[in-house]
This record gives sequence, structure tokens and C-alpha cells, in this order.
Amino acid sequence: MKIVIFFLVAFAISACDGKPPEMVEKKIAPTARTEKKQDENPNSLLSEKWAQSPIWQEGTEESAEYDVERVINGTALKFSETRLTRKEAFTRQAYSATSDSTRTDLVAVISQHTFAKSERVLYSSSLSILQRDALKITKYIASWSDERGTFTKTLRRLVGRTMLYVHAWQVDNEGKGDSEIDLAKNDFLYDQLPLSLRALNFKEGQEFYWNTLSELLEPSPEKPAPNELHYKIEGLETLIVPAGTFQCWRVAIKSAERDDLYWFNAESPNVMVKAQTERYSAELRKLDYIKRNLAILNKTKL
Repeated sequence: MKIVIFFLVAFAISACDGKPPEMVEKKIAPTARTEKKQDENPNSLLSEKWAQSPIWQEGTEESAEYDVERVINGTALKFSETRLTRKEAFTRQAYSATSDSTRTDLVAVISQHTFAKSERVLYSSSLSILQRDALKITKYIASWSDERGTFTKTLRRLVGRTMLYVHAWQVDNEGKGDSEIDLAKNDFLYDQLPLSLRALNFKEGQEFYWNTLSELLEPSPEKPAPNELHYKIEGLETLIVPAGTFQCWRVAIKSAERDDLYWFNAESPNVMVKAQTERYSAELRKLDYIKRNLAILNKTKL
């Protein structure tokens, strides 16, 4: 029964709605796609080249498969994880994906849909960020199913606030548990690092601090704790992983309690090649790019 519930939740992820955040109430202005425009802000934190990469603009979907290990309740479990990344058009009214090119309330986002399974655990998530600002989440939904039950978390941006809705079906109490948690406006999530960090304007030695909420994916009912994390682009490194050999930017993320590393391909669109944290590790096993022909992505304002 739990597995059925999980797959129903996972199937509904891409169709779930949420109200638009305050930062996207105004229409996104078209971004010029010339090389000169992309090079105008060489010292900015985020790369305009990444946002306007032909991979996204031409409607290509990136399929990245990983060998993953997660530590759950002190036990290391191996997963097969797939991350599908693509540009999508969201409606400003319901803030969900649409293929209706006649609409006038469209917002461009980059979405990453993740699915993973092991012998005992299934999880999935759907994360969307603004194409023009990869630090700004527009939607996040995560589902997790194991012997304890099935858990779903939905993050919604409201006017002046952010809400986290938690829904749980737990075996130990033979019933459902729902809660609503207030979050600070525009909090940055640890869950978005594999996608948002790809948009950095990579330069060796560049460093910054972000107030970052602890991971939402795992089934904790507690309010996610904010942590001030120190991010630093340490330099280039050659990695050999099951998918091949990649020249990568190594990004270190540190605090008093955390010492994590992420590696991103130096070639655009900077796919995550490897991750190493206290409770999560991943290595790229397979990488494919699949051409999609979607008329809605050809609209000039997207």
C-alpha cells in the first residue's frame, strides 16, 4: 500500500500547483542572446551564459544517472538515482508547467526531476528555479517512502512568506499527520545545490556565504534549521567516474558541522559529476541529452 501511495504522489509531482513568489510577479524581460550580452558581467556570482545555454533554449532534456549512497538511521544504502533537467514554461496564475503557447502569463524556469530507489527506500523530488536567477526557487516537492511510511513535503512561495506543507502516512500511528511550517522569505535550500550551483560564474578562489536550510527531502517532521554556510570554488580537478573522465570545478561547502564537496563539469551546462557529504555521495554513471520539440519554449519572452 505504501508503494502505491508513493507512486501516486510521484506521478502527481509535475502537476502540483503553487502560487507565484513575489519575485516573479512582474514579467521576465527577454534576455539578449548575443555573446556580448553574456560577457557584460564577468564579476557576477551567477553566469548569464549558463542561463541562456543552447541546451535549455533549444528544449533539450538532460538525463543524468548516478550511483548514490545515502546514510539513513546510521545505515548506508545504495541507490540508483536519475536527475532529469530541462527548461519549462510555468503559468504565473497556478505556477505549474504548461504546454499552452497561447498563454500570456508564462515564466521561464529550469526544472530538475529526481527519482531514486533502493531495496528499502524510494524517493522523488521536483525542483524548479527561475531561469534568470538560479538562486530563486519557484517550486519544490519531495516524496519519500520507507518502512516508516510515506512522506511528502511541498514548498510554496506566498506573498511576503514561504510555507512548507508536510503530509505523512505513518505505520506506527496507523494514520496521517499533516503540518504547516512557516519559513523565512526566500530561504535558500540545501536541496537545490545540485541544480543552483551549476549556474555559478566559476572562478578559482571565489567564495561567499549563504544562509542555507537543512535538507528537506528526508522524512523529518521538524522545521528545517538555517545554517550559515561558507561556499568556495577551490579550483579545477580531473575526475574519473563511471560515466567517463571530466574536468570539473570543485566547490567546498563548510560550517562548524559540515564539510561537503561538489564537483561540476567545467563544460556548460555544468552537470554535477560527483558529490560527497556526510550522508550523501554520488558519482555520475551515465549522461544523455535528448532533443525535445516544444513550440512553447521558442516564445521570445522565454
